[in-house]
Amino acid sequence: MYGKTILGRRARAGAVVLSLVLLLVTGCPEPEEPVVEDVVLLSSVGCDACGGDCSLESFQVNTRIHVDEEVDYLYLPPVGGRHDRCWAPYGVHEQELAARNWVHNLEHGAVVLLYNCPDGCDDEVAVLSSVAASMAPSTVIVSPYSDMEARFAAVAWGWRMLLGCADEAATFVSFYTDHFAQAPETTTAGPSQECME
Repeated sequence: MYGKTILGRRARAGAVVLSLVLLLVTGCPEPEEPVVEDVVLLSSVGCDACGGDCSLESFQVNTRIHVDEEVDYLYLPPVGGRHDRCWAPYGVHEQELAARNWVHNLEHGAVVLLYNCPDGCDDEVAVLSSVAASMAPSTVIVSPYSDMEARFAAVAWGWRMLLGCADEAATFVSFYTDHFAQAPETTTAGPSQECME
């Protein structure tokens, strides 16, 4: 009986050693890190502008790292997250700017006013342009943005307002007043020369 116990122990010890060898040969699986979204929606409430065709949303922004590749944003238009190291130029633009660039401006406290009007909206763009002109230099971008369902949006770091109209400048001025410079960084110097080349 004693001999069987020793053989049983040796067999178990051999199995343990064999398991360890197999584990070393095949490699230890890396523990999976939990997926953390760049941005998480915290709240969405209706607002009075545009006869109620308006919503104000707040977000928790979990990252603000610079990346060299395209960014696939979960929420469109984006309100923060990974972005390009190069900023977008401030001012009014007729050509659509890359979101990954103006998200960098958001990180520095800027406000971005966007429009998506395939059928044209010159009067509303004029309203957005007048809002930008009335604010401090290097603080506002106005740009077309075709990746959103809403016709108009005002975006700041962690905030966005989606609207069906843009006929009241006061709505956008109020958003700017509430959310300008409420970001991780507040330097609004703009893109460096190397980004402009």
